[in-house]
Amino acid sequence: MALATLDYLYCTQDDLNSFLSVAGVLGRVDDENTGSIDAEGQGYIDAAINWATARCNFYLAPKYDHADLATDYVVNEWCAMLAVHWLSIRRGNPAPGSFEDHYKEVLEDLASVRDGTNQLDLGLREAAWPAWSNVRVDPAYLLRKARVERPLSEQGPSGRPSPGSGITQNVDITANWIPRPL
Repeated sequence: MALATLDYLYCTQDDLNSFLSVAGVLGRVDDENTGSIDAEGQGYIDAAINWATARCNFYLAPKYDHADLATDYVVNEWCAMLAVHWLSIRRGNPAPGSFEDHYKEVLEDLASVRDGTNQLDLGLREAAWPAWSNVRVDPAYLLRKARVERPLSEQGPSGRPSPGSGITQNVDITANWIPRPL
């Protein structure tokens, strides 16, 4: 059963060829020594690219949008290096020393972006500043008397509260309203 292809891929087979050369890629996927890349070999290349893209998403997708990551040169280089490393060790062979060092460097860079030590030159998925809501006390309610003043509170681009706030706002439901006795 084949895995589904991701919506955005961050590198291509040409990127792998630039790291390994055409002969280098062929040597890593041509298990039958036919001298060409057959359907099985192409499947290994596709699996390497999908795995590398998924690994980049693991580190970068919480902060950056997939469409933006697909256009970034640094992400392209990281993804290609991860895919090349995967192809190199696919049959249980050790990766070449220079690739192993570069692979470790890429993982350190990805971790530093995830941890916030470094940033990509892309827009963040969420606002980097805190959000707030202005509230008032509404004595007409017995429970949850603090009500958000939506026209005065921080608004996101869609007119709703900012998605980066992490605070869900209560929605007034008429069944929760209990009239006060006179």
